[in-house]
Amino acid sequence: MRWLDPLADWLEQVTGPFPEETATRLRQELGAHAEATADALRQQGEPEPMTAALRQMGPASELRRSLETVHFTRSDLQALWALRGFQVMSPVGVTLSGLGLALLPFLPFFHGGRTFQWAAYALYLMVVLVLSVAELRLPRRLHDQSRRVLLTLARLMTGGWVLVMLTFVWLPADSTSVTAEAAAKLCGWAIGVSFLRPWALLRLLPKALGNAR
Repeated sequence: MRWLDPLADWLEQVTGPFPEETATRLRQELGAHAEATADALRQQGEPEPMTAALRQMGPASELRRSLETVHFTRSDLQALWALRGFQVMSPVGVTLSGLGLALLPFLPFFHGGRTFQWAAYALYLMVVLVLSVAELRLPRRLHDQSRRVLLTLARLMTGGWVLVMLTFVWLPADSTSVTAEAAAKLCGWAIGVSFLRPWALLRLLPKALGNAR
């Protein structure tokens, strides 16, 4: 029927930037709403019910911008999958072992000429446990792409935390070298992270925090 043509054009404008799965779902949801509104307007005697229904739903450009805040676009996903870190540390890969990180400071190669600090280890262990619990719970509460973004960022941050805190858990004999050693480890971590190119993750962090689909 001819009155469906404006709907098809409008839906194409709204869903154009999104990947096919998302676009299909949005077209179904928005199309059903538009048709229901048009049917109601037709019963009220509206001569162009679909045009009027689409006018009520708002300009396609405005609705598209609104949907882009809660859905990942094709360009978003292309940027994410171009990241080395996103590919290497995706949630479907090997997860961090909380137990392994908790026991890491007790490996023999940390002991030489150093003093174990229980207070620093308690802080180290607390953060490791919090991150491990978060990693177990996030998949149940977030959509897939948002989960991937948050978990990848969390794992990158965990790496920096572990490297720096090991210096304070096992203090070197020369206490004046603590800051320099921690700074060197932090710089090494930053260089490693920059190699993974996480900038798109940071750009899309607001979407992930909003549980975008």
